[in-house]
Amino acid sequence: KEQIKLFQHELEQVRNDLFGMDDAVKKVQEELDQCNEQIGQTQRMMRKHEQAEVLLDQQSKNRVRVFGDHMPELIQAVAKMTSQRRFKQKVIGPIGSQLTLKEAHWAMAIESVLKRDILGSFIVGCKEDMMEVNRLADGLQLKVNVFIYKYKDHVLNTGPQPRIPTMLSMLTATDPNVLNVLIDHYRIHSIGLITTRDEAFSLIRANEPGIGEVYTIEGHKIFQRGGSVAFFANKSKARIWFGVDFSSQMAEARRLAEEQRVALASLQTAKVDLEKRRREAIGEMEKVRPKQNVASRQLNRAKADLQELENAVREEAQPPDVSEME
Repeated sequence: KEQIKLFQHELEQVRNDLFGMDDAVKKVQEELDQCNEQIGQTQRMMRKHEQAEVLLDQQSKNRVRVFGDHMPELIQAVAKMTSQRRFKQKVIGPIGSQLTLKEAHWAMAIESVLKRDILGSFIVGCKEDMMEVNRLADGLQLKVNVFIYKYKDHVLNTGPQPRIPTMLSMLTATDPNVLNVLIDHYRIHSIGLITTRDEAFSLIRANEPGIGEVYTIEGHKIFQRGGSVAFFANKSKARIWFGVDFSSQMAEARRLAEEQRVALASLQTAKVDLEKRRREAIGEMEKVRPKQNVASRQLNRAKADLQELENAVREEAQPPDVSEME
């Protein structure tokens, strides 16, 4: 009985050790799973920044790609059809490629109004030419806006020049019809440009002649609505065309990719360490497991011995058979 108690204690202790070791293995495995997940996320972020650098490099070499990957091919197709005299009138576009900003610090304000789809638009003189441009764009799986406009050889007269800069006054174009389309469709002659938000509010409250709305350098919009001054914040801080510094953007994308690369190397080192810890923990379990088998066999053998002894004692204690004695 004392041996049984001893073997039971040893077996319980071995089992407790194995449970603890199993928990340690599970904990290391959880850390390893988390590490693998972080490695995957870091690899995706690194590739994202690397691809951003490549895209920026491509855009810097052919800037019209910002309006669509196949915009250069569309421009070439339009030029080819123009040389073959297959358009009834000239085709102008994309609009952004025809515009120049006089003062770069107004880029955010200008692009708050003239967004990517506008700057990537084309201008034609008739419906037939519009259909041809759309056909070419569809063949390249490129979606573009096409304005039909009655061409003029001069910029439209918009009346007296307001006392503050307007979007029209800050833009020059290779073709007057580009500015005319923007005047007719987006009223750039009545959109004021002002440095600060407070000045913009004061200007709108004063009902500055010729100004319908005002944009700040940051691209925030201030305008009249229902008799009161309204403010619409510009949440997009990215410029795509005017005043874009590709070199600094590429350097930033390269820096971010390098950060992820360093983090990835650190995670991969941690992964190797975790895998080593897991192997060692499993190895310790394998060393202890035979002790459980030995303790279990010893316990079973002691129980069997006890049972045999108890049976022998019971047999000796039984009274003799009376009939045999007689």
